Amino acid sequence: EFKIKGEGVNVDDLEFELIDFGLKEIGEDAEGNVIIRAPFNEYGNMSKALEEKKIEVISAELTWIPSNTMELNEEQSKNILKMVDHLEQDEDVQKVYHNLK
Repeated sequence: EFKIKGEGVNVDDLEFELIDFGLKEIGEDAEGNVIIRAPFNEYGNMSKALEEKKIEVISAELTWIPSNTMELNEEQSKNILKMVDHLEQDEDVQKVYHNLK
């Protein structure tokens, strides 16, 4: 997952430019940055393409995106989210992923 500044970026045009370099998904986050996702085996191609296009990358990291998500009832969701919150507060935990909708 690559994050770039969204200022002056036409997401539709960028999408067409990056498809040949392994682009899987592109969108914007709440801060207006553009999020570019590519499969793990296309990381090098995408990184090189962004560099060649002189696009400044704010961050690049591996992320886990679930292929199957789950829906739970309200009580179960609260319990799971409470557990996730506790895990995220632990200083030894770097990231927490889940597949809850």
